[in-house]
Amino acid sequence: MVDLGNHFMKALKIADKFDARAFAQTIINSAFEFGKIKEIKFISERASGNTNNQSYIINQDGDIFTQFIIRSISSALKPNDNFVSGDGKVTSFHFRSRGDDLDEKIAALGIGEARKMLSYQVVGGNNPQIYLRMNSVYPLEKAIKQGDFYQNSILQDVQEKHNTSVEMLKYLFTKEQPESNAQERILNYSKWFWDNIEDYFMGVLPNEVKNTLSKRSKN
Repeated sequence: MVDLGNHFMKALKIADKFDARAFAQTIINSAFEFGKIKEIKFISERASGNTNNQSYIINQDGDIFTQFIIRSISSALKPNDNFVSGDGKVTSFHFRSRGDDLDEKIAALGIGEARKMLSYQVVGGNNPQIYLRMNSVYPLEKAIKQGDFYQNSILQDVQEKHNTSVEMLKYLFTKEQPESNAQERILNYSKWFWDNIEDYFMGVLPNEVKNTLSKRSKN
């Protein structure tokens, strides 16, 4: 994708490399959407160990994708029916039963919006949907192959912080004060509570919390 972004920087004179790469990603997304709509294997990802620069293979004639984009944009900007136009805007109405027609237009309009040539918005519908597409399946496939040996340091860190927070809260709110006098008990507990809160935010954990976490890690 980096190579495609560099190509667009030169061919389309895009000054910012990140804008060029974002546009390259938009083209790739539209190409995958085109293949899904037409039920053909137009583009596929090439397995690579470099997850920062994915590679793709075009399995069909690129002209069919170009014609698809041009035809879809023309249809969106100059619809034949069920539309209202004026003041530089076109409002089209679509039935969900004809979803492919709408998907074709969205796939093409996304390219125009990426180049700031137009903007569009999809509104309404009885069945709102969120579409997700994984740009790179290679990292997922690699993780699956590792099976029980797979580790994710980010998730492990999140879990450890969560466990620490839970044990700290339990320690703070289950503390029993020995004082029989209510006022004295409240004052002493408040001082103890805020002293521990201050230590916690300074990175100091009570020994009781450390011991509990240590026991959990051994189980």
